[in-house]
Amino acid sequence: MLGRCRWFAKRQLRWVPFLGWGLWAMGLISYSEATRFSPKKHAETVQWCKQNDKPIPRHTLFPRTRGFVATVQSLRQSKHVKAVYDVTVAYAKRNKFLETPSFWETISVPRFNDDWRFHAHVERHPVEDLPDSDDELARWLEERWVAKGETLEGLREKLARGIEWGEKELA
Repeated sequence: MLGRCRWFAKRQLRWVPFLGWGLWAMGLISYSEATRFSPKKHAETVQWCKQNDKPIPRHTLFPRTRGFVATVQSLRQSKHVKAVYDVTVAYAKRNKFLETPSFWETISVPRFNDDWRFHAHVERHPVEDLPDSDDELARWLEERWVAKGETLEGLREKLARGIEWGEKELA
């Protein structure tokens, strides 16, 4: 399926547990936040979003759309590129949401899954279903980031109520 695909991403992403390890052998990855999340950078994102009348993302930074748009517009010409995969990954250590393990912890801690929780949410978007214009494609990516924040917030709420991420909630 991904045979001769290529990828680009920040070098540091290769060391993100589980997801990053896949970068060694996986297709095209576009990291649209362009930097690591921190409370300071999130505050800057919130301020920028308010000034530019953009939706304020939760648990993420606002995406940088130009690289994504240029990549998709170029790759949609290829008969080999069939879809864009949107991957949202959440980590938690006990009840600490978005607490990420180090590479060393993932390979050295016995009974690692006793303390850590991971969730990957993957959506496939066929290239032919993506918007055609640059502006519409940028808006589509921005909407995906809002949805990522909602997904992450739902996971945070489940964690706070003691519900495992793989369990269904009872009404």
